[in-house]
Amino acid sequence: MSDRLSKEELKEDKVATVALEAVDYARRNVRWFVGAAGLVVVILAVTLVLVQSRAKAAREASLVLMRAQALAMNGSYAEALPQLETLAGRFGSTPAGREGRLFLGAGQLAAGNPAAAEQAFRKFLASRPSDPLTESAARRGLAGSLADQGKHAEAAAEYQKAARIAGNPLAGDDWLQAGLTLQRAGQRDAAAQAFQEIIANHPRSSAAAEARVRLREALAVSGS
Repeated sequence: MSDRLSKEELKEDKVATVALEAVDYARRNVRWFVGAAGLVVVILAVTLVLVQSRAKAAREASLVLMRAQALAMNGSYAEALPQLETLAGRFGSTPAGREGRLFLGAGQLAAGNPAAAEQAFRKFLASRPSDPLTESAARRGLAGSLADQGKHAEAAAEYQKAARIAGNPLAGDDWLQAGLTLQRAGQRDAAAQAFQEIIANHPRSSAAAEARVRLREALAVSGS
């Protein structure tokens, strides 16, 4: 047998040395290892509780939202609004809670409370919705609540924002409302541009026919 160690034996010897050093380190620092392990267990336990709590809150929020939606669809806004307010307050961080703010705004607007509707729509939009349907609906609702308060220029700006959202199926209608609201604000040229936007880019929308009529009226008034 040769006195020289092969490369494989040298590698095994190094690995064994490192392993022994690791074991020795663990023995000398056993308290630290036990404490770290306990900390990991505590963190895992807290995480599990948080996950379960959030799941429970999400389920409860979904049930509240369903009940409130059913009431609102039946026109029972007096009963739906308190539930939607509770939903937005207690479960605002859940998906149903965020969606509840959108329905709260719609309910307040339908109940004749445009200022409260405005706040609900703004809070919903502050959550940065990624769905173009809900974002455009919130912009449209915010515009309606502003218009009902006589803030026509601000309302028109929100209708235009809604109309420019990619994937908004009611973009033509939003441009029409923007034009009509701009007329109320005394901005005739801007209103005419909104009507032209419909004719040029949304000629098959339900708003196209009215846009042509409104545009002719606007041009006649301006003498163009």
